[in-house]
Amino acid sequence: MQTDKVTQLLHDADARHTIPPLSGDLAQRVRRRLGRRRARRGGVAVALLATAITIPFWPSKPSHPHQVVTTVVNVARLKSDFARLQADVQLQDQIAKQMLASARSQATPVRPVPDVAQAMESQIERSSLILLRAGERLSSENDGSAQASDIYQRIVKLFPGTRGAEAARRRLRGSGSNCTQSD
Repeated sequence: MQTDKVTQLLHDADARHTIPPLSGDLAQRVRRRLGRRRARRGGVAVALLATAITIPFWPSKPSHPHQVVTTVVNVARLKSDFARLQADVQLQDQIAKQMLASARSQATPVRPVPDVAQAMESQIERSSLILLRAGERLSSENDGSAQASDIYQRIVKLFPGTRGAEAARRRLRGSGSNCTQSD
């Protein structure tokens, strides 16, 4: 019962007071209010920034308005300091020139980089001559002539067209061995 009376009172109050109609420009009013707040905040920030920047330039009252500041400059001392600094500069300049001359005289000339194909041919030539010397050492031994002949044949087979291969062919012909050349 008690709840019925309260409920009835609430319904009667609701019926007497109607909800005002929503206007279409409510969103626009809210946006304008927000824009005004932002503008105020921006204006305050600019004013504070301008004040902070200009504070160092504000004129200040001197503690003694009629006091004149004078400084005594010792010209003779400045001239002697300048002459000493000038002498230091000349000394450092001479040291730098001597160091550059020393570095230039000690510099090694730059060798050009050999062509890769030329470097390979040179290495092949050296290899054939090294094997040729090994074969000559073996041929000078009493029982090493068969091994020397094998080395000479290997040189002719592996390094055709080199000075080592030509010398190995001559040695094989001189020893009477079979000289086979496979290209």
